[in-house]
Order: sequence, then C-alpha cells, then structure tokens
Amino acid sequence: MADYLAGRGSERTVQRTRRGHVELPYPRRTVALVGLDGEWTGAMCDMFRAAGATVVVLAPRELAPGRGGRFYPSASFTLASMEAHLQARGEHIDVIITTKRDALAVGNGGDGAPAQRGLGPDVPVIYVGDSTPDDPGAGEVCIAGSDAAQGARLALMLAHPASTVTAQRIKL
Repeated sequence: MADYLAGRGSERTVQRTRRGHVELPYPRRTVALVGLDGEWTGAMCDMFRAAGATVVVLAPRELAPGRGGRFYPSASFTLASMEAHLQARGEHIDVIITTKRDALAVGNGGDGAPAQRGLGPDVPVIYVGDSTPDDPGAGEVCIAGSDAAQGARLALMLAHPASTVTAQRIKL
C-alpha cells in the first residue's frame, strides 16, 4: 500500500490535490482578446497565460497589456489581418473574447461573426463586461458584470474544450 501511495510500481501515479481543489488539465489554446478595456485585458491575460494559453490582443496601442500576450495594435491590424498573421505562423484562434458584437462587426476592425470569417461554428465567442448582448446566438456566451477577475475565471472555464455550455447570458 505504501508503494501505491508513493506512486511506485506503476506507470500511473496518484495525483494529490489540496482539499477543496480540482485539477483539470488545460490544453494549449490560442485566445483572441478583441476590443477589451485595460482592466478586462489584464485580467484575461493573467488568467489564460497562467493556464498556458497563447493570448493575442487586438486593441488600441494605449491598452497594450505588457503581460505576456502578443499585441496587435488596432490602428494597424483588423481581426482578419490578425488571423492571417497567425495562420502564416501555423497558429489558429480557438476562442474569441470581446466586449460586444460591434468589436466583431465589419468596419470596426472585425469582420462579422466567426462563421462568416471562416473560423466555423466550433470557435466560441465569449462576451464580457457590462454591455454584453442580451440575446447570445449559437456558439456565444455572455458574462455580464463588472468584476474582471471573476469574469476571467469564468471565461477560462467556458473556453475549455470540454465545456459544453450552450448559448446563454450569465450575470456575475
């Protein structure tokens, strides 16, 4: 029994966690933060980078987070050109996090809904903040509220590929 508890004699070992905590492996993901303000950008960068995700940020230069995310200034890049740059590097976007649909709309640095951009319905869009849409569509989840740290934790869980949350609006 002592060998089993110590993890010897088997290829599989017992993963111990502190009481009240759950460990869930988080796969490598690329998360695009589009048009978030400074507080939300910082909270999302910190949370997703801690989970091992690649974070790309499309925002005005004054909101460059400096927290390890790859920054694309919105004066020079649109969502489409950022996606093209990532594809040229052999990367792709797994999740888009934004404040409102305007950030993805044609003419505002975005190019429409994910399906219209060719990303397909498997790329979820998570809206965060006080001005989230009231009517999330397929592949969309809204986290309504002003607490960026809480919203970032919830977004991290919703962005996990094992998450099966359907379109809904969640109030913090």
